[in-house]
Amino acid sequence: MEKKIDPVDLEISSTKRTVTGFIGQDIHIKATIRNLQIADQEIEIELLDSEEKLLSKASISLVKGEKTSHTFTIKAPELSTTVHLRIPILEGEQRDNNNQCAVYLRVLTTKTRVFIAEGAPYWDSKFLAQHLRLQPHIDVQSVHRLNDSRFFRIDSKKSYHTDSAENIFPDSAEELAKFDLIIFGKNAEYFLTNKRIELLKSFVRDQGGAILFSRGKSYSGKLPELADLEPVTWTVGQLSQFSLTPTPDGKASGLFGQALPNPSSTVWKSLPKLKDAHQIESVKPFTRVLARGAIDGHQSTFPLLAVRRYGQGVTGIVNADGLWKWDFYPEARELGNMYSEFWSQLLQWMVAYSEFLPGYQYSLRSSATTLTHGNNITLTARYRGSDSPEPPVLSIRFGSSPPQTLTPARVPSDDPIPTWKASFTPETPGNYEITLITPDKSPQPTALLQAIAPPKESDNFNPDPTFLSEIAAATKGQSLTAETFESYFDSAFSEIQTTTKKANATWKPTWSHWITAFVLVLILGSEWFIRRRSGLS
Repeated sequence: MEKKIDPVDLEISSTKRTVTGFIGQDIHIKATIRNLQIADQEIEIELLDSEEKLLSKASISLVKGEKTSHTFTIKAPELSTTVHLRIPILEGEQRDNNNQCAVYLRVLTTKTRVFIAEGAPYWDSKFLAQHLRLQPHIDVQSVHRLNDSRFFRIDSKKSYHTDSAENIFPDSAEELAKFDLIIFGKNAEYFLTNKRIELLKSFVRDQGGAILFSRGKSYSGKLPELADLEPVTWTVGQLSQFSLTPTPDGKASGLFGQALPNPSSTVWKSLPKLKDAHQIESVKPFTRVLARGAIDGHQSTFPLLAVRRYGQGVTGIVNADGLWKWDFYPEARELGNMYSEFWSQLLQWMVAYSEFLPGYQYSLRSSATTLTHGNNITLTARYRGSDSPEPPVLSIRFGSSPPQTLTPARVPSDDPIPTWKASFTPETPGNYEITLITPDKSPQPTALLQAIAPPKESDNFNPDPTFLSEIAAATKGQSLTAETFESYFDSAFSEIQTTTKKANATWKPTWSHWITAFVLVLILGSEWFIRRRSGLS
């Protein structure tokens, strides 16, 4: 079957329509250019701010029929904004409405609040706690169990540590609500009770919190009460000497290939080997495996980095020890500060993957980020506070036009979280910025919507061989190709050979019969008689 012929066109798109970062932090914006039927050449790609001012540009080499990517790295501005990726419209392009795309930069102005509980302190937990305390956009409180009667607490807001004989861990929903992310190391059973586990489930499921098991299986023996919060089920045994290998899903998520190096990058095999991964029996439904462990000398791999939505929040595991070597060994530091980048980007990705962002009481989701104008989308707003909220209002901005307001309606929900929904239909192609105006003056979530024009006949003048073949078959005709065109006309319009067929036919003329002559004389005589009676000559 013939393939559909592509139009002559360049198309630019971004892997992520929304990029999240903190003020002054490096953020990465990845553009992908698809070249359809245009000869190999170099072009410039530009990154523009919301006022069309140039932020950065780069030269890229196009290859006919292939995709080319480029990643811009800029400092996050002080306020959230929309930027644009743009490429030139080349001579001969059949479509000119896909040479620019918008990306929303969501800048977080509140710090991410992290609680670390480590029951068996090791280099991994010490390096991680120290790294997080050095991050200006993170507030961290870490508790390390030294023995059954001694706990060691460090708070990033204080310059000293605290020794305690009590098991220091949030004991109420209000205390858990002070954090965005809970990180467990080993021996979590020394911190957890049945009551605390139920509080953690509600923290993730109902409040949009995040939990990360940073060293694989977080407890000794069995702890079935915690199973709902784990993305995998465990079995007996451990694995050693393996490398982290990002998966295609890890790239599709935007964590690898944008925030972190591509899965194909050699840096992942060059980093020091990891160890002490716990054997996994199965991966639970709806779990995304973002990276796998590749064991030296074996073709088989195992889930190393996995995340799973649980209610409004997210849980994840890093099934390995030894990441501290990425920051300690000189040969690893020569590859870049991969330890710092890995943990910073992973934690930031996790809190953004949750429904509620750090410091936000409201969330805003759209049923689609791109649609054909004239179609409608559903906008959903939710509130995780403990009080009874006032209904929020949606502000929809398009270009320089005055913002349009929309009041969503309160709808029933499967959980106790107040939920509102509204339907919106963009009438003009372009980019729409939808902001939820919060009644309590808390941070306002924003979503970006791109409405594209419906396809036109002029977008692609090339024939569709499959469609033409279907028409020919339906009308009992024949579909031709360039190779069969000439031979078809030779056969269809060749000279027709005439044939002579003899038959025993007898010619009997009718005019010579007397009846014919009688009828003819009768008709003419009647006319003469009538004319004479009427006095006509």
